[in-house]
Amino acid sequence: TPSEPSEPGDTPPAEPGAFVPVTYEWDVLYDNAFGSFYEALQDGLAAVDLDERLVKMAYAEAQLLASGAFAPMTSQGGNYAMNRVVPYTAPGVDWGNDQNRYENCLILADNYVSVEERAVLREKWNEVKGTGTYREWAKNYLTEQGHTFTTEYATTYGADPTTWDCMASWNTNDSYYVCRTVDKLVMYDNENVMQPCLAESWEVNEDNSVFTFHIRQGVKWVDSQGREVGEVQADDWVAALQHVADCGGGQEELFCGVIEGYLNYVDGSDPDFSHVGVQALDKYTLQITLEKPFAVFPTMLTYDGIAAPLCRSYYESQGGKFGAEFDSASSSYTYGSSPNNIAYCGPLLITSWTAKNSIVLKPNPTYWNPDGVNLTSMTFYYSDGSDPLQAYNMAQNKEIVGVGLNASALVRAREDGVFDDYHFQGKLVSTTYANFWCFPRLGFANFNDPNRMVSGQTHDSADAIDLEAGVYTSDILDDAARTHSAVNNTNFRLALCLAVDHAGRNAQGVGEELKLVSLRNSYTPGNFMYLLEDVTVDVNGTPTTFAAGTAYGAVLQAQLDADGIPVKVWDEATGSSDGFDGWFNPSASKEYLDKAVEELAEYNCDISAENPIYVDLPYQQNDENYTNMANAFKQAVEATTEGRIIVNLVGGDQDDWYKAGYDMDKGTQSNYDIYDLSGWGPDYGDPSTYLDTMLPDGAGYMAKCIGLY
Repeated sequence: TPSEPSEPGDTPPAEPGAFVPVTYEWDVLYDNAFGSFYEALQDGLAAVDLDERLVKMAYAEAQLLASGAFAPMTSQGGNYAMNRVVPYTAPGVDWGNDQNRYENCLILADNYVSVEERAVLREKWNEVKGTGTYREWAKNYLTEQGHTFTTEYATTYGADPTTWDCMASWNTNDSYYVCRTVDKLVMYDNENVMQPCLAESWEVNEDNSVFTFHIRQGVKWVDSQGREVGEVQADDWVAALQHVADCGGGQEELFCGVIEGYLNYVDGSDPDFSHVGVQALDKYTLQITLEKPFAVFPTMLTYDGIAAPLCRSYYESQGGKFGAEFDSASSSYTYGSSPNNIAYCGPLLITSWTAKNSIVLKPNPTYWNPDGVNLTSMTFYYSDGSDPLQAYNMAQNKEIVGVGLNASALVRAREDGVFDDYHFQGKLVSTTYANFWCFPRLGFANFNDPNRMVSGQTHDSADAIDLEAGVYTSDILDDAARTHSAVNNTNFRLALCLAVDHAGRNAQGVGEELKLVSLRNSYTPGNFMYLLEDVTVDVNGTPTTFAAGTAYGAVLQAQLDADGIPVKVWDEATGSSDGFDGWFNPSASKEYLDKAVEELAEYNCDISAENPIYVDLPYQQNDENYTNMANAFKQAVEATTEGRIIVNLVGGDQDDWYKAGYDMDKGTQSNYDIYDLSGWGPDYGDPSTYLDTMLPDGAGYMAKCIGLY
């Protein structure tokens, strides 16, 4: 808790209608909330031994969760679905983009994969994984069951990319489609084994600090029409890493402190990129030198964007420049502006795109591995989420390959008699979604339009806001100043985090029977990593031994328990951090709020049911499921806090909701007090892939979700 919370400013607006933000200092706000986390994370990052590293990362995450800056909420998947894609015929690793590579999957033409068939396929995959034999066995088995196959993949999508340059952004939407168009040095196969890709082979020195890759010869770069524009060579990775840093879209953070000299180039302390540890030794030999040994470095190379190559000559033909000359705002700079302005070396080409309509991909005729492409087309159809049965009806009509069953679709599937025969429960992925607080909120309308998704931060918002003029009255200024003071109190944040009935909220989207399945209680999934050897460490003064095979989540839980944080993040019986609501704790929420009320009263910030703190939560009001979830959130918080915290639901369409936070470039553009749209999935196989997203000074990509940097 800050010893001196920022006081509300009373300076009048500089001009009529202008909002005067509360005075704050980023470093002070960050240090107050994350000081102990930052120190613990630095200690963990310095550890070379993987077991020591795991334990120290768990300690760091315990400090992060104890800050109350955000509360893990859900993951993706876990809901009921029906699908014609044959399970385990696409990669399934938790990090990078390979899990989105469907170009060689098998798809049934005649019907969904049945419950019984799925069970047989799962058993076989577990039996033979790592042998390279599963895909052919699955095809033969399903043929014997009377099935036929199609080579056309189709599904729905909810948002267009903001750029087609997958190196310029870290938003999932901006890499989800492009990841199928560019190959990387290595790639996981459908049995989750790392395989050579554009690197035919590689060597690593004795201490895992220098990696040398031998690039596959004869691989072509082409444009969206399949016309050759160059040959893939080692220098393409040198160009790519410099371009990623020049763009400053967030991906550069992944390799800062990992690749030798990269941080110095990114932060501007050494503008000479030749000092960075990535070199083309010759046309087909790439060498990457690390700051320090890091055995899991190859797992970092499966993330499109920072790990993909860039055709230097094509990039320059589109007006691209490097270093100090880079200028994405230049009128001559067209790279990434459309699918026709990027180069391709992967299995598919983006041949058609109409915004909010469809995205179509077709096979690359020059692809170096044609046997690795089973599809003849991949089509994405736009859906704004307003019709909860749209995807279900399209799947039933075989317009798309499958559907996740939301609450409405689940009822319909049972009514139609298809649920029992074809449903399955989707695997939870490693992306963790959370409720994020905005510490120094400056935006009270969306950054792209001052009259959209306007703040509801007053009990009389209808009279307080002139939408046409974008004017905010003193009521909003006063409420915002009080909210700012409260949000920067640790006990207040924890009180709200523990007041949310996550299961009740989730039930509005996936139904009562699945409400617990997709709940996640830690930022890093509890079973993400396991100890390789026995480890004895000091847990708050008590020597504690964790046996070999102990999960990350068990270590994290031990530290939270020792610190007295009343949150359950690990269930020993199920071996998971998922499937239960470990945060909803009304009695603890009341205790934290009582402490916050007492502390804030010292600074003339009185909180009561008669004078509550108002917090804004944006949501997509034209989506029935999200509307219901937002209302469930509001009801739980207000009931648990006895009306001392009031949640203003600020509704808009899908674009409004995204522009309130998800699409922002900087935390200063955040238009919310608490936000539930953003999440993070891992880029490589180490807990730091989650935790370093909350680093300060712009180094942590998710720090913008709390309004900083």
